[in-house]
Amino acid sequence: MGSIIKGRRESIEVALRRSNDRTALDLRIFSIHGEDRTPTPRGVCVPLVDIRSMRRLLAQADAQAVALGLLPAGGAE
Repeated sequence: MGSIIKGRRESIEVALRRSNDRTALDLRIFSIHGEDRTPTPRGVCVPLVDIRSMRRLLAQADAQAVALGLLPAGGAE
């Protein structure tokens, strides 16, 4: 992931999507330059300042997904 973060601000889009009989957690990482953000109708864009912030946010998303029964304990397979 170092090459994704290198030298620019990054953003993560976290969206919950209904698929068949289960809800999937859809995490997408994409760059934003300055104020040029492109929020999607089903997602929320959260600016991240560094890789530690992204890791913390992903850990929180995993914990919430486990609590909701969307992921097995231990994270994604």
